Amino acid sequence: MDLNKKSCPWQPASIRPPLDEPVLIITRQGRIWKRTLRKYLSIEEPMFAPDALKLGKDVLWWMPVPDDNWHDCAAEKPAEETWVLLKDQYGDIRSGKWGYALSFCKDKEYYPFVGQTDRFWRELPALPKGVELNDLKLRI
Repeated sequence: MDLNKKSCPWQPASIRPPLDEPVLIITRQGRIWKRTLRKYLSIEEPMFAPDALKLGKDVLWWMPVPDDNWHDCAAEKPAEETWVLLKDQYGDIRSGKWGYALSFCKDKEYYPFVGQTDRFWRELPALPKGVELNDLKLRI
């Protein structure tokens, strides 16, 4: 599936997201996270909490958090090795894949950050042209 052929919901960092409203971000490391742009008293420019990421430097793209088409992880799994959005029991969202985190693993799991309790997944929205996500997979 070529994600760039669908309409792209991502906004460039040159357009600032609303303050204090959770959004999905794509970082320069190629990861998607749910973060909130906050204005702090001691700092002039707003930054994304909780990581203190700067818009335009650390965060390259953003979009509103999708609230539809979430699937239960226990009842249904995505296609193997396909990028999806994952939501945990606290509502935190990140990008990930379903498959073998390491080539010698016996069990499939969501990676690259294993050990989290993912409750829901949904198809990844179309990415901006040229954006590649990083799965941090150790290839031996």
